Amino acid sequence: MRPRSGRPGLNFTLKLAEGLKPVSADPDRLKQVLINLLDNSFKFTPIGGKVEIIVTQEENETTIQVTDSGCGIPRVFSLKTH
Repeated sequence: MRPRSGRPGLNFTLKLAEGLKPVSADPDRLKQVLINLLDNSFKFTPIGGKVEIIVTQEENETTIQVTDSGCGIPRVFSLKTH
């Protein structure tokens, strides 16, 4: 299962904070959530639009933010790390 990353005409950006530490999470569920978010972003963002993932960490919280210039409801998905 992979997102529709091959869709031409979209500007895709991945921004990872420096020094990211491993996250304690179910890898299959995390993969499923991210693929669903990206798939929707790629699907509903018009040609020439932007899809961006930003991953940050502060203390025991990891934030994965997926944003796009398509229609939709903005969401932030956070994981607590141990």
